[in-house]
Amino acid sequence: MKNSRLLTLITLLTLFACKEAPKTTDTSLEKEKIKKLFLTWVKESTESRDPNVYFSYVTDDYIYSAPGTEPMNDIEAMRPEVADFLQNNDITMEDWKSEEVIIEGNLAIHRHQGTLVLKPVNDTVVIKNYLKYTDILKKNEAGEWKIYLHSDMPYK
Repeated sequence: MKNSRLLTLITLLTLFACKEAPKTTDTSLEKEKIKKLFLTWVKESTESRDPNVYFSYVTDDYIYSAPGTEPMNDIEAMRPEVADFLQNNDITMEDWKSEEVIIEGNLAIHRHQGTLVLKPVNDTVVIKNYLKYTDILKKNEAGEWKIYLHSDMPYK
Protein backbone atom coordinates (compact mmCIF):
# COMPACT_ATOMS: atom_id res chain seq x y z
CA MET A 1 0.00 0.00 0.00
CA LYS A 2 2.83 2.37 0.92
CA ASN A 3 4.59 1.57 -2.34
CA SER A 4 1.48 2.31 -4.45
CA ARG A 5 0.98 5.67 -2.70
CA LEU A 6 4.62 6.52 -3.17
CA LEU A 7 4.45 5.48 -6.82
CA THR A 8 1.29 7.60 -7.31
CA LEU A 9 2.95 10.57 -5.63
CA ILE A 10 6.08 10.23 -7.78
CA THR A 11 3.95 9.91 -10.93
CA LEU A 12 1.92 13.03 -10.06
CA LEU A 13 5.04 15.06 -9.24
CA THR A 14 6.63 13.96 -12.52
CA LEU A 15 3.52 14.95 -14.48
CA PHE A 16 3.38 18.37 -12.83
CA ALA A 17 7.10 18.91 -13.31
CA CYS A 18 6.87 18.04 -17.00
CA LYS A 19 3.73 20.06 -17.61
CA GLU A 20 4.22 23.12 -19.75
CA ALA A 21 4.07 26.40 -17.90
CA PRO A 22 0.88 28.31 -18.67
CA LYS A 23 1.29 30.50 -21.72
CA THR A 24 1.06 34.18 -21.05
CA THR A 25 -0.40 36.27 -23.79
CA ASP A 26 1.09 39.65 -24.56
CA THR A 27 -1.91 41.96 -24.76
CA SER A 28 0.02 45.18 -25.41
CA LEU A 29 -1.04 45.36 -29.08
CA GLU A 30 -4.69 44.78 -28.17
CA LYS A 31 -4.46 47.42 -25.43
CA GLU A 32 -3.13 49.95 -27.95
CA LYS A 33 -6.02 49.17 -30.32
CA ILE A 34 -8.50 49.76 -27.51
CA LYS A 35 -6.83 53.02 -26.45
CA LYS A 36 -7.02 54.37 -30.02
CA LEU A 37 -10.59 53.17 -30.55
CA PHE A 38 -12.26 55.87 -28.45
CA LEU A 39 -10.47 58.81 -30.09
CA THR A 40 -11.05 57.36 -33.56
CA TRP A 41 -14.74 56.85 -32.70
CA VAL A 42 -15.10 60.51 -31.65
CA LYS A 43 -13.08 61.84 -34.61
CA GLU A 44 -14.77 59.81 -37.36
CA SER A 45 -18.28 60.27 -35.95
CA THR A 46 -17.76 64.03 -35.69
CA GLU A 47 -16.19 64.45 -39.11
CA SER A 48 -18.88 62.43 -40.86
CA ARG A 49 -21.77 63.74 -38.70
CA ASP A 50 -23.31 60.36 -39.51
CA PRO A 51 -24.95 58.24 -36.78
CA ASN A 52 -24.16 55.11 -38.84
CA VAL A 53 -20.46 55.81 -38.33
CA TYR A 54 -21.07 56.31 -34.61
CA PHE A 55 -22.93 53.01 -34.31
CA SER A 56 -20.34 51.13 -36.42
CA TYR A 57 -18.04 51.25 -33.37
CA VAL A 58 -20.51 49.57 -31.00
CA THR A 59 -22.04 46.13 -30.52
CA ASP A 60 -25.62 45.34 -31.53
CA ASP A 61 -26.52 45.22 -27.83
CA TYR A 62 -24.74 48.51 -27.01
CA ILE A 63 -25.59 50.32 -23.78
CA TYR A 64 -25.01 54.02 -23.10
CA SER A 65 -25.02 55.12 -19.49
CA ALA A 66 -24.79 58.65 -18.08
CA PRO A 67 -25.37 59.95 -14.56
CA GLY A 68 -28.95 60.82 -13.67
CA THR A 69 -30.46 58.90 -16.58
CA GLU A 70 -31.59 55.36 -17.22
CA PRO A 71 -29.14 53.34 -19.32
CA MET A 72 -30.12 53.32 -22.99
CA ASN A 73 -29.80 50.10 -24.96
CA ASP A 74 -32.06 50.55 -28.00
CA ILE A 75 -29.86 51.68 -30.89
CA GLU A 76 -32.81 52.61 -33.09
CA ALA A 77 -34.28 54.77 -30.32
CA MET A 78 -30.86 56.43 -29.79
CA ARG A 79 -30.26 57.05 -33.50
CA PRO A 80 -32.26 60.36 -33.83
CA GLU A 81 -30.65 61.81 -30.69
CA VAL A 82 -27.15 60.83 -31.84
CA ALA A 83 -27.85 62.23 -35.34
CA ASP A 84 -29.03 65.54 -33.87
CA PHE A 85 -26.02 65.73 -31.55
CA LEU A 86 -23.51 65.02 -34.34
CA GLN A 87 -25.11 67.35 -36.87
CA ASN A 88 -25.39 70.29 -34.48
CA ASN A 89 -22.04 70.21 -32.68
CA ASP A 90 -18.36 70.30 -33.48
CA ILE A 91 -16.85 67.81 -31.05
CA THR A 92 -13.24 67.37 -29.99
CA MET A 93 -11.35 65.84 -27.07
CA GLU A 94 -8.68 67.68 -25.09
CA ASP A 95 -6.25 66.33 -22.53
CA TRP A 96 -7.44 62.78 -23.15
CA LYS A 97 -5.67 60.08 -21.20
CA SER A 98 -6.11 56.34 -21.00
CA GLU A 99 -5.85 55.22 -17.40
CA GLU A 100 -6.24 51.46 -17.58
CA VAL A 101 -7.07 48.67 -20.01
CA ILE A 102 -7.84 45.20 -18.69
CA ILE A 103 -8.30 42.37 -21.18
CA GLU A 104 -9.67 38.95 -20.34
CA GLY A 105 -10.27 36.82 -23.41
CA ASN A 106 -12.75 38.59 -25.72
CA LEU A 107 -13.77 41.17 -23.12
CA ALA A 108 -12.00 44.36 -22.07
CA ILE A 109 -12.50 47.23 -19.68
CA HIS A 110 -11.10 50.65 -20.56
CA ARG A 111 -10.99 53.50 -18.07
CA HIS A 112 -10.06 56.88 -19.53
CA GLN A 113 -10.64 60.59 -19.06
CA GLY A 114 -10.53 63.87 -20.90
CA THR A 115 -12.30 67.09 -21.73
CA LEU A 116 -15.16 66.78 -24.19
CA VAL A 117 -15.30 70.09 -26.09
CA LEU A 118 -18.60 70.95 -27.77
CA LYS A 119 -19.12 73.92 -30.02
CA PRO A 120 -22.66 74.24 -31.33
CA VAL A 121 -22.48 74.73 -35.12
CA ASN A 122 -24.42 78.03 -35.23
CA ASP A 123 -23.03 79.53 -32.04
CA THR A 124 -19.83 80.97 -30.61
CA VAL A 125 -20.25 79.23 -27.26
CA VAL A 126 -17.76 76.53 -26.37
CA ILE A 127 -18.77 73.98 -23.75
CA LYS A 128 -16.09 71.99 -21.98
CA ASN A 129 -16.93 68.96 -19.87
CA TYR A 130 -14.19 67.10 -18.06
CA LEU A 131 -15.35 63.48 -17.99
CA LYS A 132 -14.22 60.12 -16.73
CA TYR A 133 -15.22 57.19 -18.93
CA THR A 134 -15.58 53.47 -18.41
CA ASP A 135 -16.07 51.33 -21.49
CA ILE A 136 -16.64 47.60 -21.70
CA LEU A 137 -15.65 46.19 -25.06
CA LYS A 138 -16.24 42.88 -26.80
CA LYS A 139 -14.04 41.40 -29.50
CA ASN A 140 -16.17 40.16 -32.39
CA GLU A 141 -15.55 37.14 -34.65
CA ALA A 142 -13.60 39.35 -37.08
CA GLY A 143 -11.18 40.25 -34.26
CA GLU A 144 -12.43 43.84 -33.94
CA TRP A 145 -13.05 45.49 -30.61
CA LYS A 146 -16.53 47.00 -30.33
CA ILE A 147 -17.93 49.07 -27.49
CA TYR A 148 -20.60 47.20 -25.54
CA LEU A 149 -21.07 49.70 -22.71
CA HIS A 150 -20.04 53.35 -22.74
CA SER A 151 -20.42 55.22 -19.48
CA ASP A 152 -19.35 58.75 -18.63
CA MET A 153 -19.23 60.61 -15.35
CA PRO A 154 -18.47 64.30 -14.84
CA TYR A 155 -15.22 64.65 -12.93
CA LYS A 156 -15.35 66.96 -9.92
